[in-house]
Amino acid sequence: MRVAQTRRRPAFLLVELIVGTAILGLLMLAVSRLVSDYQSAVRSQLLRARLNNVAQARLEEIRAGVIPLENAVRSEDDDTSVEIVVRDAEGDWAPLKFVEVTASAPLRHDRVLRAAVRAYVASPQATREAQP
Repeated sequence: MRVAQTRRRPAFLLVELIVGTAILGLLMLAVSRLVSDYQSAVRSQLLRARLNNVAQARLEEIRAGVIPLENAVRSEDDDTSVEIVVRDAEGDWAPLKFVEVTASAPLRHDRVLRAAVRAYVASPQATREAQP
């Protein structure tokens, strides 16, 4: 007659559970770091686009004559600062003014993000001289 032999089923040991939990924790840490870096990059790109739009809008205001070239200097809105530099153009562009609009805003960790737009704009004197 055969005696039924009972086999022990292998079970997880406490050490295996701790090691598995540690590995899972490291994987979760790596994934959270990737998500955080991605969010930071997206935030930076959105801020860069906003600064570019602010600089472009200020340049269009100068072109439209809303902001006179003589008064075009530095201004600050909430956390965005806009600096406008006007210089005389050289060579064939002499009747025009060279305008550079730079918008900047603080980013995290003492970084400052900047966007610049440059264009030649007709000065008011050149516009008056060109009219018949």
